[in-house]
Amino acid sequence: MIGAWGSIRCSCRLGCLGLICALAMATPATAGGGGQFVAASLKTILQGEFDGVGATEAGNLVVAPQSQGVFPEQVAYVWSLLPDGDGGVFAATGSDGRLYRIRPDGTWEVLAETFEYELFALAVGEDGAVYISGAPNGTITRVRGGSDSETVLDLPEGLVLDLLVAPSGDLYASTGERGEIYRIPRDGEPERVAALPDAHAVCLAWWQDRLLCGTDGHGLLASVDPQSGEVEVLYDTGKDEVVCVLPLEDGRVIFAANGGSNSQGGESRNGLFLPTVEVRANGGPVGPALYELGPGKMVKPVWECPEQDILSLCSGPDGSILVGTGADGVLYSLDERWDATRLLDLDEAQLLSLAGDERAVYVGTGNGGAVYRLDWNAPREGTYTSRVWDAGLVSKWGVARYVAHGDGDVTFETRSGQVREPGETWSPWHPLAGERIASPPGRFLQWRARLSTREPEGFALRDVRISYRGPNRQPVLTDVNVTTKGAESLASAGRPTAFQQTLPGGVQIDYTVDEAGNGVAAQSARPGIWARSLRTAAWTAKDPDRDPLRFELHLRRLDEEVFVPLKLKLEETAYTWDATAWPEGWYELKVVASDEQGNPPGEELSGERISQPFQIDNTPPTLRDLQLAREAGGLVLSGEARDETSRISSLEYSLDGDGWHMATPSDGLLDSPRETFRISVPSHDDGRQPTYVGVRIADEVGHVAASRLRAPAP
Repeated sequence: MIGAWGSIRCSCRLGCLGLICALAMATPATAGGGGQFVAASLKTILQGEFDGVGATEAGNLVVAPQSQGVFPEQVAYVWSLLPDGDGGVFAATGSDGRLYRIRPDGTWEVLAETFEYELFALAVGEDGAVYISGAPNGTITRVRGGSDSETVLDLPEGLVLDLLVAPSGDLYASTGERGEIYRIPRDGEPERVAALPDAHAVCLAWWQDRLLCGTDGHGLLASVDPQSGEVEVLYDTGKDEVVCVLPLEDGRVIFAANGGSNSQGGESRNGLFLPTVEVRANGGPVGPALYELGPGKMVKPVWECPEQDILSLCSGPDGSILVGTGADGVLYSLDERWDATRLLDLDEAQLLSLAGDERAVYVGTGNGGAVYRLDWNAPREGTYTSRVWDAGLVSKWGVARYVAHGDGDVTFETRSGQVREPGETWSPWHPLAGERIASPPGRFLQWRARLSTREPEGFALRDVRISYRGPNRQPVLTDVNVTTKGAESLASAGRPTAFQQTLPGGVQIDYTVDEAGNGVAAQSARPGIWARSLRTAAWTAKDPDRDPLRFELHLRRLDEEVFVPLKLKLEETAYTWDATAWPEGWYELKVVASDEQGNPPGEELSGERISQPFQIDNTPPTLRDLQLAREAGGLVLSGEARDETSRISSLEYSLDGDGWHMATPSDGLLDSPRETFRISVPSHDDGRQPTYVGVRIADEVGHVAASRLRAPAP
């Protein structure tokens, strides 16, 4: 409200963030004490419970292959699995050092018992012979024809980490402690083929007529010529260990690495020189990661694992890459774009081994040791149960919306209660009534979705949104502040086009003025004076339900009972008005906040708050009984400063217009509307006495009065 002066645009700047925060919290969301529970991200989805259901990186729920436990926790670790050719698997275990054969129907048998505590290594020859080895003896055992076993070789290291049967039929063994690889020919004597430039040769694979080996200590992927023993380091991951190497049919190789950064060169335990490999600052993943070795021996990281460790790799029946992890027992599936799906979450902590064929995948675990069979071809079904959602107050439930695409069925149910933990006091599970939730009103809600499909490709559930509405809650108003002074001009001459005010609490109000309004010429003779009549109020408002708020401002004198409307239907949290339309005196401002825009008629609520008393003073102070006299060879300026309403807050004098100097009244304090003063006027720095002496006073609102007197003749 600025009358004939045109329009004013104002903005607020805060010494603290109070006003800005209030404006952000008042942003409308859903009206009337309501809101939505939204499950549309992986972070939110992972807070629920999975039973035969997986989740993609985008937060989509998918149905996992049916999981069946086929080997109970008879052992501590299932270190290695390999297909047996009949739909089952061979399993090398610890800490019992046994070789098992596990069939698809869940039956199993012990094929061999060894003197090793841990059987880390397992290989199957073309003739059906099974080779096993491990620690602490490093003995390689061959099992033929069911359960006939014989010792093939006792290695000096005492630790065999992997076995591999090459296309030639020769058996290769990778060892720990000295990082050596041995060959055991079908016909001939065993021999050491190569020594890797690292402490442990962890895993083996056959690729392009050469051996691939991942190491522990410096995290290397190396290639070994099986004839000459030549070692070529293909890639330094900068991590502690390369744990799995998986050649693909298209010629690429996928390998996994765990541990921290390690790019230092030096000498390995077997005395071989390890060249320093430069690792760029922005080089690779921080945590466990998968890498791809492609054409031209180019290596690139393709996926960073969110789990603690990668423990196993396998190709899935659908062409995906399966990744077994620890320490939370999560199985991931990666598609050709390296998008990950959290496929399975087992009770066991570690997924140590994976093996599969065109129909099923077997998973071997550690802590404790069990084997699960995942059937890729069977119809799939599973259930996802959400976390418990809190509406804050007892609420009515609205519509449940979700997006389901692909060929499959979704059964959606909810239950509600008044306590956080579901139990006997909660309602039973209710299916939806159309799209609406049938559960009774409550504070807490949980939903679950049963998914089933025969065509898992492309079938997913995503973006679950549940509406609710609680009782409307009253808006809250705090910190109603009104300026005690008028605005100060930011221009030095002429009509100001910018000025500012500072509210109690540090809120600074900046204005710009549209000069196109009427009356500009009439006011230009008094530059900046008109702005001193402006008053600004600012407040903080919050609606607990995030309803949009509308405000009313009411004003009253302290000696009156009735508030008079100042401004209605205001949506900002600051307002400036011209105080000259109001008689001088002490006032209070009442701010009323209403949430009527966000609620049905009859359900709206309002809150109010009254400011601290503030003063409206439209009259400048006056100077009375001014005298400039000579006394004892000097000049003395005396007089009285008076204001009808406000305290005199400033007293100054000047010598021949050369700047202003502070002065004190006769009683030493500027603390009342009436102050007398007697000022001994000093001479100029060069000793001259002034010809003119000016005097200027101001009240606490900012009104100014000034005068000038000529010095009497000596």
